[in-house]
Amino acid sequence: MENLKNILKPHKKLKIWGKCINFIALLYKKLEKFPPEEIYGLTSQMKRSAISVPSNIAEGAARNSRKDYQELIDPLNEIGRMLTGLLKSL
Repeated sequence: MENLKNILKPHKKLKIWGKCINFIALLYKKLEKFPPEEIYGLTSQMKRSAISVPSNIAEGAARNSRKDYQELIDPLNEIGRMLTGLLKSL
């Protein structure tokens, strides 16, 4: 039965997925300290964006093919490099 669970949920084997889940738990704790008026604004947006990362990893890990994303890889890599540069400049 354990083998079946691993086949159905390959993303759970990925270290990055686990780190994302840990980050979400930490983020939720920090967001509890935000002002109440931000519940439907900034905190909601931060929660959704943080959750989207491991969700996308899980979805991608479940796919049998990379064909769906092939034309997006180059622009995504460029955006990633630009974000890294922006973070370094800050």
